[in-house]
Amino acid sequence: MGKFHTLVPRCSCMVALIASLLLGVFGVGQNAFARPPENEEEALQCMLYVTAFNTKNEVLGNGSAFIVEENGVFWIYTNAHNLAGAARVEFLDFEGAKLKGFGKFACYSDAAGVVTVEAPDGGKKKYGCDGVKIELKEKRLLGFELEKDPINVGDEVITLGDNGGTKTMDILEGKISKVTSKVLMTTCKTVPGSSGGALVLKDSWRVIGLNTWGVPGSVKAMDLLWSDGQAENQYAGASRIDTASWIFMSARDFMKGSKLHKEAVELTRILAFLYLMTPTKQGFHISPSAKLAVNTTFGDTFVRFNNNIMLKRLISLNESLGRAKNSPIKVANTEVITTYAKVISRVREDYKDQQVEILKKMAPYYRVEMKKNGFFSLGK
Repeated sequence: MGKFHTLVPRCSCMVALIASLLLGVFGVGQNAFARPPENEEEALQCMLYVTAFNTKNEVLGNGSAFIVEENGVFWIYTNAHNLAGAARVEFLDFEGAKLKGFGKFACYSDAAGVVTVEAPDGGKKKYGCDGVKIELKEKRLLGFELEKDPINVGDEVITLGDNGGTKTMDILEGKISKVTSKVLMTTCKTVPGSSGGALVLKDSWRVIGLNTWGVPGSVKAMDLLWSDGQAENQYAGASRIDTASWIFMSARDFMKGSKLHKEAVELTRILAFLYLMTPTKQGFHISPSAKLAVNTTFGDTFVRFNNNIMLKRLISLNESLGRAKNSPIKVANTEVITTYAKVISRVREDYKDQQVEILKKMAPYYRVEMKKNGFFSLGK
């Protein structure tokens, strides 16, 4: 069982902070800004709670983050998906104080934190690039250090994170079960909310990974497309940060990727809808009750796209044919073929333009997410 630590100040924490301050003034060289944690209580003081808000200031989700001091610079490490889609992000420390004063922003490059996993259905999917770091200008008394020694299977580790997103830090012990140059697998049991938390070595309290990714089981890409990419995770792991490479960009530009990602998924839905609406020798009309994906019918898509200028005519044609006595019609029907050809030609051009935009402007995290869920292959 893990140990739980709520967002409440403790006397022992205050003692540790006072001791840290005294050491910083009298016992540590003038060039040192912080010292690494040496025990559980001090490690918790390096942990942060992350809350993402939408444009209406409603909570989108909760996650975890942690502070690392590197060469006198403090960095907040967390997952990219903790920030994706948010209009505002708030960081609270273990005592409940809101952090302020941020500097540089960086996200994982294409190669960082990536792992290829074989799913139960036999398909292989890429996961990764799900890491960001933000410079914290306010100096801290404590900050994690990065582990520089080799990491081995069997090493005892601890994860610290807000399991469940309830503002309750959970300390879970386990062992390293797999090591690659990009990711670490452990026996620590994490759940949503712990994303962005720290994976540290038990004997040294040095950080080795960023709790990052969950792998869904056998899920078809078409079903993911119509369920906003959500699936139950069956595996979990941590991205390595000692081997990670970074892309420095503005946080604003990174966040624009959320909008572009959303637009790309929606355009892929439109393409998938059009392909399945292709006229055949059996006719053009499709029953609204027919399944398009496991939880989506064609009737659902008719409602969803009825305000789309390009698709409205196709939907209207399909519905009018369904009301006719002899609803199946021949492919030679000029109105159907002409309307369909114009729509799919226009959508394909928009899709091609969008793909160019994605490669130029979208951060690697969003591209990996689209590839992982099969949205790129569906569009093609």
